[in-house]
Amino acid sequence: MTILQLITSRQTRGAETFAIQLSEALAERGHRVIVAGLYAPSDTPPTIAEGVEVVDLSSLFPRAVPYWSILRVLADLIKREEVDVIQANASDNLKYAVLSRQIFRWKAFLVYRNASIMSAWVYNAVHRNIYRYVLGKTDAVASVSTMSKEDVQSTFGLPERKVHRLTIATPVPKIIDHRAARHRLGDLAGQTLPNSTRLLFHVGAFTWEKNHAGLLRVFSRIKEQYGGQVKLVSIGSGPLFEEITGSCTDPDVIWLGYRTDVFDLLPAADLFLLTSQIEGTPGVVLEAGANRVVPLSFTVGAVRECLPTQLGEALTFPFGDEAAMAARAVELLNDGEKRQDYADRMRSFVETNFSLSSVAEQFELLYQKQNKVTHHATH
Repeated sequence: MTILQLITSRQTRGAETFAIQLSEALAERGHRVIVAGLYAPSDTPPTIAEGVEVVDLSSLFPRAVPYWSILRVLADLIKREEVDVIQANASDNLKYAVLSRQIFRWKAFLVYRNASIMSAWVYNAVHRNIYRYVLGKTDAVASVSTMSKEDVQSTFGLPERKVHRLTIATPVPKIIDHRAARHRLGDLAGQTLPNSTRLLFHVGAFTWEKNHAGLLRVFSRIKEQYGGQVKLVSIGSGPLFEEITGSCTDPDVIWLGYRTDVFDLLPAADLFLLTSQIEGTPGVVLEAGANRVVPLSFTVGAVRECLPTQLGEALTFPFGDEAAMAARAVELLNDGEKRQDYADRMRSFVETNFSLSSVAEQFELLYQKQNKVTHHATH
């Protein structure tokens, strides 16, 4: 099959990262895969494997009303390259794909990948009806979790047969080098990090949803309660970066800013903290687990679907219960045996349920099965 993965732009963000990883896995399975960005790429675009073709459809930037030029270029690409399947990753891509299909009448099978709780973004009845119409013009919706699947069905009245649960995935490293990651982190931070110093990690864009203020409060509680040396490592950038870092005076917080080597640094962590107000299915929780790092999170979005059932209660807390998260972090920092047990169980769970190879096979089956139905109906 020729598969087109449509992304907002070549940037390091959750939806784009997964689309690129999925593209590489599908290419390894023998498919021709094209990754197309609607808008201009970021200043530091992610690396994409040689087996995947890359196209930037424009040098323009997002706006509310779709650009006619992008609609036309997208349709030309689909027809010229004889695309069998187009997957729209995130809402702008859905809008462009559906409008292009309606105007230029191309026949490729259209999948929308729903990576969030869409009802949270519906402002009024008019907005809901627009999304209902647009989603109705797709051939399938691949929802990232059971929660997002049920949400999109109930919010927009989509039939059961059209909505599928297809999770995100993460690479699962064969070798986890804790010492090398810790050494690399020390070099980046310009600090010596003794083995006795515990490291807490957070990865996320500096936006209000990620709740960095809450993260810093949790860390402050941990420092007060833990008897040894502990540091917080923050990776990410965004519109609130200067405000948050400028107001923090804690010398034990390491601000690394934007990084493309997050996965290689994660093994240095003793615990991972997620304090978000809103999440879909947080890939960083899976990445932590794949590297045998125990994640602690507020119960938002589908975070519990990223954890073994038996650990869900132990590792998640009602949103805003910063005291409970801090107390559990201190407990695990003091109990290395329990922390290691949880880490091993996380690794096994992620490897079994969220490896790239198994998730790529699920997407491939959806494309093949549904594409046959669509082509049969149009002939």
